[in-house]
Amino acid sequence: MESETRQPAAPDVTVLSIGVGSFDDGSDMEELGFVPARMSELQEAFDRLGAKVGTSLDPTEIEVEALLRGQLVDSPPASGVVVVHLIGHGRIDRGHRLSFVARDHREVDVDRWIEKAQQEIERGGKRHRVVFLLDTCSAGVATGRQPLTEIDADRGVWALGAAVSNSPTEQGRFSSRIAAALHRLADLDLHIDEESISFSRFVRELIRVIRSEPADQRLSLGFSVELGDADWPFLPNPRLVSLTPEQLQARRRSLGHVPGEGDSGGRTDDTAYFADRASGRGLVPVDTGIGFFSGRTAELTRYMEWLSGTVPLLTVTGAAGAGKSGLLGVIVCAADPGLRRRFRELWESSGLDLPEVPDVVAVHARQRSAQQVIAAIAAVVGARLPQQADDQEAGGREWSTSPQTAEALRFLLDREQKNRLIVLDAVDESTEPQAVLRLVAELLAPRSVGEQTLRAPCRILLGGRREVVIALSALEEAADIDGVHIDLDSAELAAVEQDVQRYVQRLLATREPYATGESSPFTGLLARKGAAHIVRGARPDEPWGPFLLAGLYVHFLLTLKYPPRDEVGADMYAKAASPHLPALLESILKTRRDDYPHMRAVLAVLARSRGDGMPRTTLKRCLRALGVDSLDEHHFQDTLWEASPFLRYGSDPQSGETLYRLFHQGLVDYLHDHPTSEEPLDEAGSLALEGRLLSELVGPYTSDEPGHGDSWEGAEGEPYVLRHALGHAARARSVAHAESLLTDPYFLVRFDLRADHRALDLVRSEQAADFLRLLSASWATHARLRGAAERASVFAFDADRLGLPDARERFSRIAQDAAVQPEGAACRLLWSSGGHVNSNSRSVVTAGTTVYDIAFSPDGSLLAAATNRGVQVLETETWQSVAPLFGRTSHTGVNKVAFSPDGRLLAFARRSFTRSVQLWDVHNRVMAGTPWQHGTGTVTALTFSSDSRRLAVASEELGVSVWDITGDDPCEEARWDLRDTEDLTRLQAVAFSPVGYLLAVCSSRGTTLWDLTDGRRTLVDGERYARSVCFSPDGGLVAVAAAGGPVALYSVATRGKVGSVAVSAGHDLAFTPDGSLLVVGGWQEFHVVDTASMHVVNRLPVAARSASIAVHPDTSVLVSGDEDGHLRLWKSLTVEASPPQLPQFDKRVVGSPDGSFIAVQDADNRLLSLRNPVTGEEIADWSCAEPLSDLTSSPDGSLLAATSFQRLYVFPTDPAPLRDFGSVRLSGKASSLLPLVFSPDSRLIGVALGQRGSVQFVEVREARTLNLCARIPVAGQLSSFGFAGPQLVYVVVDGALGTYSCTPPEPEAPLP
Repeated sequence: MESETRQPAAPDVTVLSIGVGSFDDGSDMEELGFVPARMSELQEAFDRLGAKVGTSLDPTEIEVEALLRGQLVDSPPASGVVVVHLIGHGRIDRGHRLSFVARDHREVDVDRWIEKAQQEIERGGKRHRVVFLLDTCSAGVATGRQPLTEIDADRGVWALGAAVSNSPTEQGRFSSRIAAALHRLADLDLHIDEESISFSRFVRELIRVIRSEPADQRLSLGFSVELGDADWPFLPNPRLVSLTPEQLQARRRSLGHVPGEGDSGGRTDDTAYFADRASGRGLVPVDTGIGFFSGRTAELTRYMEWLSGTVPLLTVTGAAGAGKSGLLGVIVCAADPGLRRRFRELWESSGLDLPEVPDVVAVHARQRSAQQVIAAIAAVVGARLPQQADDQEAGGREWSTSPQTAEALRFLLDREQKNRLIVLDAVDESTEPQAVLRLVAELLAPRSVGEQTLRAPCRILLGGRREVVIALSALEEAADIDGVHIDLDSAELAAVEQDVQRYVQRLLATREPYATGESSPFTGLLARKGAAHIVRGARPDEPWGPFLLAGLYVHFLLTLKYPPRDEVGADMYAKAASPHLPALLESILKTRRDDYPHMRAVLAVLARSRGDGMPRTTLKRCLRALGVDSLDEHHFQDTLWEASPFLRYGSDPQSGETLYRLFHQGLVDYLHDHPTSEEPLDEAGSLALEGRLLSELVGPYTSDEPGHGDSWEGAEGEPYVLRHALGHAARARSVAHAESLLTDPYFLVRFDLRADHRALDLVRSEQAADFLRLLSASWATHARLRGAAERASVFAFDADRLGLPDARERFSRIAQDAAVQPEGAACRLLWSSGGHVNSNSRSVVTAGTTVYDIAFSPDGSLLAAATNRGVQVLETETWQSVAPLFGRTSHTGVNKVAFSPDGRLLAFARRSFTRSVQLWDVHNRVMAGTPWQHGTGTVTALTFSSDSRRLAVASEELGVSVWDITGDDPCEEARWDLRDTEDLTRLQAVAFSPVGYLLAVCSSRGTTLWDLTDGRRTLVDGERYARSVCFSPDGGLVAVAAAGGPVALYSVATRGKVGSVAVSAGHDLAFTPDGSLLVVGGWQEFHVVDTASMHVVNRLPVAARSASIAVHPDTSVLVSGDEDGHLRLWKSLTVEASPPQLPQFDKRVVGSPDGSFIAVQDADNRLLSLRNPVTGEEIADWSCAEPLSDLTSSPDGSLLAATSFQRLYVFPTDPAPLRDFGSVRLSGKASSLLPLVFSPDSRLIGVALGQRGSVQFVEVREARTLNLCARIPVAGQLSSFGFAGPQLVYVVVDGALGTYSCTPPEPEAPLP
C-alpha cells in the first residue's frame, strides 16, 4: 500500500568544529580570543537542527590531523553529511595551497584534506557528503578550486570560504554569519512532508545574511549554486527535529494535516490516508485504529454487488464532507489483506461483512499530477519498464523502471492478468484532474483486436465530487466504458440522519465529560437533535456535506467551557448544529473567544490570502492590519492549532514552508465579508482593510529613501510576497503601492509574472511606463527565469536596445550584484540594438506553448484559449484559470473555441477529423455531453447563432454544417457540402450574425452570406482567398479580410460594399462593442480602423505571431492569442502606440577573428553592414538589389563572402571595407544546405552548386580574383565538403569520402 517513491530521508549531520585561537609560548602568531565564542555560536545553531556536534579547541597539528583522519578516512558515515569547520589563522604557500595553523605553530594542509575527502568518497563508493566551512585568512584559495580528482567523478566535497585571496578573517564573522543563517533556517515553518533543507538553500541564506550587513565581506565557493551543484539534502526539517515521534504522529492525526496535502505526490503514505479516512475520527485526536464510520449500508451493499459483477467502473460522488473518502477508506481497509486485520474495527463498524480483495491498489490523487498517480499505482503493483531481456510476452523486454504513461501501465496490468481493483480517491483535488480522468478512461476502455474485444485489465473505484462523473463520461476515450454510480448527495434523508446521529454519538463517547462524566446522559439528545438540524435543514445544492458539519458540531461541543449538565442546556447547545457552515463557525468562535481572542483575525486574514495559502511568517505580520499588534509566538502557534478544523495545510513549491488556507470556499466568502464580527464590512471598509494588509505584506521590503539598496533580496525567502504583492495591490486598488513596486528595479527582477498582475493597469508615472515597456519586451523570458541576476541581465539588454540608458545601467549593476558570486560575474553588456517591440500593456502566460484561438464570454468575465495542451478558461479580472485544462486527447490539442451568446456553453474543436467537436458547461465547469459522433471534418471555425440554439461548424473537407444543439444529441439542420459546389474550396472562416440566422462563409472564392431561413446564398465579396469575417455588434455590417489585403466592409441590408482599407490582414478581425472600430490582426502589427471613415487610426506593433484576436465586450480591451503561448493585452486602442523604430537583423552574423568588426545583414538581407563589436557603431555598409545569404568570413578576417541566387560576392574588410567588392556569376544555384567554405589560408573559397534541390558540382575559386580553380562533379548526394589544407578539398558523397587537390593557377608573367 505504501508508495516506494518517497523523498530521500533527512540526512544525519555530523559536525567537527576545530578552532585555534591560542598558541604555544614563543609563537609570533596573533592570539584570536574570539574563537571559543564563535565555535559556541556555531554549535548552538547546529544543535537546533539536530546535528551531532564535536568540538576541539586549540589542538596541535598532530591532534588536528588525527581528528580529520578519523572523521574523513577511518570511520566516515555510510551516508549523511559531515561538516568540517575550521576557524583560526591560515597561510598560503608558494603553490597557493592553504594551510591551517595549529596551536604548536605547525601547519595542516587544508587543500590536501579536501582532496583526500573527495578521493575517499570516489574510492569507496560512499554516499556521504562532506562540507568544509573555512573561517581563516585566504580561505578562498582552497574553496575556489574544484575538488574532483577524476574528470567524470561525482562531487562529494563542497567548500565555503570566509573570503577570497588573502583577505583577513575579520574577527571570525564568517562563523557568526553561518550561525545566523542556520538560526534562520531553524526558524522556518516547513511543511511536515518536507523532510530536509537543501544545501543550496543554506548557501543562499548565508549570502543573504552576508549582504544584509554593512561590512564588505565576500563568500568564496568551489561550486555553482545556479547550475544545481548544491541541490541535495543538507539539514533536516527543523519542525521534525523539534517533535517527538508521538507529537509528529499526533500532528499527522489532526485534521490540519491531510496525508498527501501539499506534497509532491511521491512522499505520501496512502495507507495512512485511507486508514485516516476510514476511521471517520474527524477532529477527535484519537488513534486511526478506532472506528467511527457509521451506516451507508445501502451504498456499501451496492459496492459489493458491483464487485461481484463484471462492470469495470464504480464512481462515488458527493459534496465536501458527504463521506466519500470515509466510504472508500472503509472499503480499502476491508479489502486489503495487509490492513484487514490491523484495522478490523474500522470496517466492522459498517455492520457488513465487507469482502477481502487480493491485490487491491489504493491511491489518492490529492495534490498529485496524473504522472504521480501512475507512479503511485506502479509502486504498489511493483511494475517495471522494459529493457532488452528475455521476456517473450513483452516482445523480448524486461521491465526495470516505473511506467511513465497510461499505455505502459495498462500493458503491465494486462500482462499480470490479476484484474486488480484500483481504488482512486480525491480525483477532483488532483493538480490535473482531467489528465487523471483520462488515465482512468485509457485503463478501462475496451480495445478491439481484429474481431475480438479485449476487456479492461483492471477495475476502478473512483471517488470525487459529482462533476467527476460528468467529466469522465464526456471524455472521448470513456464513451464505451460501462459504469455504476453512487451519489451520496441523493441518499435517503432518513438514513443519512440516522447515520449522522450514530456518528456524533460515537465521537462524543470518546471524550469527557461526554464519555462517562456529567454530560454523558445527554449525548443521545445532542446527537439526535444535532443530526436533525444538520440534515433536515440542508438545501439540495448545499456545497458541504452532513458529516463535515457533524464533525464541526462535535468539535464545538468538545471545546465548550461549560458542557451541558441538564437537558435544557443540552437542548440549547444542540441548536448550534446547523446545515450552514458559517453558522457553525460563529458558534465555535464564540465558545473559544476568551481563550483564543485572535482566532477570527487569523481566519479573516487567510480569507484574503491569495493562491494556495499564506505562510506563518506572513500571516503573523498581516494580523496587525486587524489590530493584533502584540501576539507572542507561543500564543500564535496555539491559535493556529485551535483554528486547524477550518484549515488546510500545503507546501510552498519554492520555499517548502507550510501554507495555511481555509478549507472551503464558503468560509472564504463569509470571512471576507465578516472579518471582525457577524456584521458585514461595507465596501469602503473592505478596501481600507485590503490597504492595511498590503502595507504589512510589503512593509519589510519597501523604503521611502531614494536609491535604497536591494531590500527585496530578503523577500526571496518569503516567496508569497513576490508572488502575490501585485495581486494584493490590485485588490486594494492602491495606485501608490503599485507605483512603488513597479518602479523598484529590485522588485521587478524578482516578482512572479504568472500570478495576478492587474496592478500594472494602475500605474501612471513615466518611469513605470518605461519599466513596463521593458517587461513587455521580454515577458515570456522573465516568466521563465527565476534568478534575479538573470532577469536583471535581460532587462539591461532590452533597456539598451530600447534607448533607456539609465535603466540599462541600473539593471546591469543589479545583474552583477545579485549574482551568487559577484566577483565571478565577469560578463557585462557592452551594447544591444534592434529587435522586435511589443506595444501591449502586459501579457498572460497560458498553460500551452501555442495559442490557436481565443474567445470572450458574452459578459466578458471569462476568456477561453485553445492551446496545444487543451482549453484553458481564465477569468478576466485576475487572468487566472478557473478550471483545469480540458479537451486535449493523447493525440491532439484544441484549435477552435466559441462561447454561446447566452453564456451557458463553450464549444471547442480538436485538431482531428472525427469526434472533434464537443461542448462544455460553463456554469458547472464540466463537459456537456460526449464528443460528437458526426462527421464534421478538420474544423477551421465554430460559431453560435444569436439564440444559442445552433452551432455552425466549418471544415476544409466537409464544408459548412449547421447543428441544432437543443436536444440531447446534436442534429444537423443544414449543410453546404464541397460536392455541391466548387465555391467552398479551402474554407477559412464562418460567422453568425448577432441578428437572425444569417451566416457568413469565407472561402477561396470569396465571402458568401447564407440566409438559413430561406437557404439563399449571396456572394458579396469576390476577393479570392477570403480568410476571416466578422459581423458588427448590431449585425448591420460584415467585415471581410482577404489574404494579403484589403479589408472591406459590406452592408448586410444591401449586400453592397461601404468601404475598404488596404492593410495586410492576418487571420482575424474584431469589432469594438460599439462597432466604431475594427481591429485587423497581422503578423508584425495590428491595425485599428475607424469604421465610419475606413481610415487606419492606430497601429499596434507586436513581436510574436498572432493566431487570434478578441475585444472585451465591455471594456474594449484587446487580447491576442499568440503562437508563443501568450495572451497579450492592450488597454487602449486609440492611444497611439509609439515604440521606437528598431532595426531588424538577420540571424546570420559573422564576427572577425581579431575582433575588429561584426558583419550583419538586415532582416531583408539586402543591406550588409560592419559594426564595431565594442561600441556598436557602424563602420561601413553596402546595399544589394538581391537578398544575400550564407554570409561567411575568411579565417584571417580579411574577406567576407555571400551568395545571391547564382552570384558569389566577396568583400574586402580592409582598407576600404565593403567597397572594392568582387562578384561572379555561378554556373548553378548555390546550395542553401551547405555553407560557403574558405581554405585555412583564406586564398580559396568553395561553393556547392545544384539544380532542383540536388548538388551537382563543387566549385573552388580564388578568393580575391574569383578565378575558377576547380569544378568537382558530385556523383550522388553531397552531405559535406571542406578544406583539409590550403589546397586540399574533401567531399562526402552518399557515405563515400574523397579528396581533391586544387592548385590555383600561377599568375601570368608580364609581357616583354
